[in-house]
Amino acid sequence: MSENLLGDEHNGIKVFKCIECQLDLPESSRFQDKPVCIACVEKAGYIVPTVIVADKKEMAQKEEHEDTVKTKAPISTPEQKAKVDIIKTVEVVADKAGDKKEIVQKKEHKVVVEAKASENISEPKNEVGIAIDVGTIAVENNTTNERIMSITMVEDTDWVTIAAGEFMMGSLDAAEDSDEQLHDVSVSGFRILKTAVTFEQFDVFCKETGRGKYSDCKWGRGNRPVIFVSYWDAVDYAKWLSHATGWQCRLPTEAEWEYACRAGTETTFNTGNTISTAQANYDGDSPHLMISKGISRHKTMPIGTFLGNAWGLFEMHGNVCEWCASEYDPYYNGSEQLDGSTDRSNDVPRVLRGGSWNTRLETLRSAARMQSNPENRSNEWGFRLVRID
Repeated sequence: MSENLLGDEHNGIKVFKCIECQLDLPESSRFQDKPVCIACVEKAGYIVPTVIVADKKEMAQKEEHEDTVKTKAPISTPEQKAKVDIIKTVEVVADKAGDKKEIVQKKEHKVVVEAKASENISEPKNEVGIAIDVGTIAVENNTTNERIMSITMVEDTDWVTIAAGEFMMGSLDAAEDSDEQLHDVSVSGFRILKTAVTFEQFDVFCKETGRGKYSDCKWGRGNRPVIFVSYWDAVDYAKWLSHATGWQCRLPTEAEWEYACRAGTETTFNTGNTISTAQANYDGDSPHLMISKGISRHKTMPIGTFLGNAWGLFEMHGNVCEWCASEYDPYYNGSEQLDGSTDRSNDVPRVLRGGSWNTRLETLRSAARMQSNPENRSNEWGFRLVRID
C-alpha cells in the first residue's frame, strides 16, 4: 500500500489518508510521523497518549470504520522502526458463580512496543502485527499473579524457595529408644509458604467448596492461622489450591519440614539452643532446662508476629502444630521422606511438627515429633504447604 505522507488540499485544509484504512484525517492526527487513524493505532488494545484528536468528527469517523480496520493490513511496515511509549490498560476478570463476571482489578503498566523492520523476526506480536518488547511478558505474569491472588488470597511472593541439600535429621542427644534418631537425609529443592495457612486463605476454600467456616475460638480470623483442620482437610485444601492456580501443592514431608525449620542450623531450635516467649508462642508457664518461664498467651497469634528463621519462614516454632504429609514411623525407616496422602483409607497416624501456643517448650524443638490420627482436629493444629514446580 502506498503512503501519501504529504497530504492533499481540501477547501484550504491539508487532509491525509490513513495509510491503513484510507480514512480522511486532519493534519494533526499522526502516529510515528505517519498518517494513521486512531482506530488502527488502538486496534491492539493500546491507548496512545501522544495521538492528538483534532475534532469530534474524527472520533465519529473512527467508530464508523472499526469494521473496515479489522480487514486491513497491519501497521508494521519495513520503514517503521521507532519505539513508542504507550500505556497498556489491563483488566483482570475473574469468573464468579457460573456466568457472572466481576472486574477485580485494573492497573496501568508502561510498556515499550517496537515495530520491527522484518516480519521474519520471531517475536511476540499483538493483533496488528507490532512486535512486543519482553516487558509485555512481565505484565502478563503480573496479571496472572494478581488473578491468582484475587481468587485464592495466596500469591507467588508468599512462598520461599528452598535449595536442595543434605542435613542431619533428628536430635544430637537422642536416647537409644528415642524416635528422634540422628540420621543423614538428602532433600530436593522445593518452595514453602512463609507462614501457616491463614483463616483468610482457608475461608476462600471453604466458600468455594461449600464447607462451613471453621471455628476460630473467638480469637479472630483474618491473618491468624486456621485451626481445627484435620490432616485430610489440609490435603483437600492443597488439591483445591493446585487446581485453582496450576501450582503443584501438597503438605511438606516430615524431612522437608525439619530441613526448612532448621534453615541450616544444628542447634536445639533455629534460634540457637534456647528460645523464649519473645521469639515464639508456647506455654510459657512450663520452663525447660535452663530456660526461665515466660508469657502464656492462651491463643494463637497473627502470622508474622515473631521474627522468621534464616530462610524467611515464620512461626516454625510454636503458635500451631503443623501437619506433615508423612506417616509417623518411630524408627525413621524412610517414611519421613514420603507423601502419605495418596491413600485416604489409610488411617495410620500422621506427623505434626513445631509445637503450639498450648504445648510445653520441648515440643518446639526442631527435632521434636508429634503424631495423631489423620481425622482428628484441634485448636492447636494448622498447616503450611510446599510447591513442587
